[in-house]
Amino acid sequence: MDLFPSGEFPEGEIQQYKDDNLWRITSEEKIALERLAKPMYNSVRQAAEVHRQYMKSTLKLGMLMTDPCDCISYWMLSELGCCSLDPKYRGREEIREAGEL
Repeated sequence: MDLFPSGEFPEGEIQQYKDDNLWRITSEEKIALERLAKPMYNSVRQAAEVHRQYMKSTLKLGMLMTDPCDCISYWMLSELGCCSLDPKYRGREEIREAGEL
């Protein structure tokens, strides 16, 4: 992604463990497991960033709340090769703009 050329995505807000779960912070085994899981966490952060950028470009004022869901479903299906540009998979907003709804 252009915003993060190093491939490292920002962590965001980290909540500390409390009370009975404080051992997760001090345990050497848990710290080592966290270190091993770091590439997986980075992949999840990358997916979240892709989703954020896609939604930022898709959301518009006045959209029904179902329209973004339709857009995501259509986008995912098309990325997976499950559908072509079939009108039944387009978002309601696109169909409405085309005068078909």
